[in-house]
Amino acid sequence: MDYKELASAIVLAVGGEDNIVNVAHCATRLRFVLKDTEKFNEEALKKIDGVINTMSFGGQYQVIIGPHAKDVFPFMPSKGKGEKKEKSDKKKGFKHVLASIAEFLSASIGVAIIPLIGAGMIKAILTMLIQFGWLGTDNNTYIVLYFAADAIWYFIPVFLAIGAARKLGSDPILAVLMACIMLSPTFVSYVNAGTPLTIFGLPITLTTYGQSFLPILLTVYVMSLLEKALKKYIPSGAQMLLVPVLIILIMTPVALVLTGPLTNWAAILIAKPLEAISDYTWILVMILAALMPILIMFGLHGAIVTFIILTWYVTVGYDPVFMVAALCAHISIGTTAIVVGIKTKNRVMRSTAYSSGVTMLIGNVSEPAIFGVLLRSKKALITTCISAGITGLYAGLMGVKCYVIAGASWLFMPLFIGDGSTWFAVISTVILATILSGVLAFIFYKDPADLAKNPETENA
Repeated sequence: MDYKELASAIVLAVGGEDNIVNVAHCATRLRFVLKDTEKFNEEALKKIDGVINTMSFGGQYQVIIGPHAKDVFPFMPSKGKGEKKEKSDKKKGFKHVLASIAEFLSASIGVAIIPLIGAGMIKAILTMLIQFGWLGTDNNTYIVLYFAADAIWYFIPVFLAIGAARKLGSDPILAVLMACIMLSPTFVSYVNAGTPLTIFGLPITLTTYGQSFLPILLTVYVMSLLEKALKKYIPSGAQMLLVPVLIILIMTPVALVLTGPLTNWAAILIAKPLEAISDYTWILVMILAALMPILIMFGLHGAIVTFIILTWYVTVGYDPVFMVAALCAHISIGTTAIVVGIKTKNRVMRSTAYSSGVTMLIGNVSEPAIFGVLLRSKKALITTCISAGITGLYAGLMGVKCYVIAGASWLFMPLFIGDGSTWFAVISTVILATILSGVLAFIFYKDPADLAKNPETENA
């Protein structure tokens, strides 16, 4: 695939470079903010080889291209990549705010996805080796590989700082510096010893920020505002010296006295209701699993998974809700696509269904199956949601949990194995989702009229 050629075709179909106010990307989509939305040519985009579908939400126009989004993005117009956005006279409603938050969270954590998956798979392999008795926890190889895989979680603020800075158009190196200050071994030693600290006479809250999310996100946001103000008023010739000096002098007390403690306090408040509903998470799993295809369709799943990480995973060390719901939904989506491929008489749909189904079940990429198959048939979408919801109810009652946030498909099943989440519970969940979604799709799916009349349709 020629990513440069694909990028050029997409830019032309959204109205050209001059029509792009801002462009960003997540794992599978390019997200545009446009000057003239009427120039967004949906039909032309869908005809481009490499584009799966399009979507608009909250004033943002999304072009779904699958896992190649990160490869196409570098060829997008540079002026729109996190640079200053033109002011709009349109009122920014709730949907716009929600979309902006979702985009910020998705962009912030996006840079950590690949190392998270790698570290997660290492932990999963180690867990299996321990459970089968092939390796002991006192084995040096186990110890080294475990802390190697665990390192990303302690230093996750560094990765988030990079993603947040890129999204905000700020200096990633300065953002990383803020994360390193908050993770400083010297500071941690004072926290562990309980030794009081002050800066400019202000008391510093003694708390650690390893494995935390909210503190660095808010800190980088404040830093980006300060950085832009400094660059506005400091002569360009003096910025190289003065900006980093002033960032350190101002943001160190802000981070350790204000934003860090404030967000940690917020996390504690969030943890309280989580404890209260810990016995009823099966309800959330059921609802989220049933709604997952729709959330993915509108690109809201990224914000929700980030919120789950910010809450349950950091609070209790595992996720009993979102990734469990994703596993139920992903297996249902992939299986439905495969069954559609078996039942359809349309050659193009058969190819799309088989390839997207396998991509979902093994590769953990859902957009091709959702936009290429489920949205072509309401019955396929509805039966998938029903299957996912019922399976989510079962998984929640069985106590399935995810111990490493990476993916939810056949290959990622070991990540759901741990104390209280047994092999039987996880495997039976996957089997139930497969059988239920497969049977429902086989009974209810019929080729829609446009496919039945398509010249690509074969004789039965």
